[in-house]
Amino acid sequence: MIRFAAQAGLAIENAQLYQRIEHFNEELESEIERATEELRQTEKELAHREKLAALGEMAASVAHEMRNPMTALRGFAQRMYRRLPETDPNRKYTEIIIEEVDRLTRLIRDVLDYARLPEPEMQLNNLNELILEWLDLIEEDLGRHNINLQTSYGEVPPFIFDAEQIKQVFLNIVSNATHAMQNNGGTLKITTRAENDQAELIIVDSGPGIWPEIMKDIFNPFFTTKSGGTGLGLSIAHRILEDHNGDIKVQSQVGQGATFTIILPLKQPE
Repeated sequence: MIRFAAQAGLAIENAQLYQRIEHFNEELESEIERATEELRQTEKELAHREKLAALGEMAASVAHEMRNPMTALRGFAQRMYRRLPETDPNRKYTEIIIEEVDRLTRLIRDVLDYARLPEPEMQLNNLNELILEWLDLIEEDLGRHNINLQTSYGEVPPFIFDAEQIKQVFLNIVSNATHAMQNNGGTLKITTRAENDQAELIIVDSGPGIWPEIMKDIFNPFFTTKSGGTGLGLSIAHRILEDHNGDIKVQSQVGQGATFTIILPLKQPE
């Protein structure tokens, strides 16, 4: 009887040990799968960044070579425009040349900004106060397109970031929102708040929204749905926020507008 009890106890112990080993193997397999997936994702991101870096260098080289001829072309076109009488039909064509040269010049500038984005100059800034200044730059444009502005400022303490670069992020996103609402008007909402050691700047428009099939491409350089757009605004914004150890998130439903959330760490002076 004692021997049977000992054998039964040993069998139970072995069964429990086997269950623990089996459970450990399952957890190990799960961890291996998770680590493998993370490795694949990291490799994909590195390959994507290398591709973008090569593309940026090539584009910067081409843009730099184009800058001087564009300046000369605009200068000659302006001279012709001034010398032509107002009744001359060629004056209109010359004006179109100047406008197109200006558009190409903006493209060149955006390409160079993207390829040679400087290191952020980190200083203590008040985000809410800066937004009030930035809104002065877009007020006229909003009024011209019948866009109503709504603002809500949360209690965001001063923190360290590059004011000029975050201004560029803000204006790039607002420019896209304004373009999306320019035909029918709408509402632009600007909200700030602080949560979990992060500052959030939320920009909401009431435009047509972003189609799901293009959502994955909106931060890719040179991708645009706007006629005459460079496709670099959101890509530059994404790079700036990466350099700030921040992030940008997008939510959108077709017909119900889009929401861009700019996230920045609430860094304080040491």
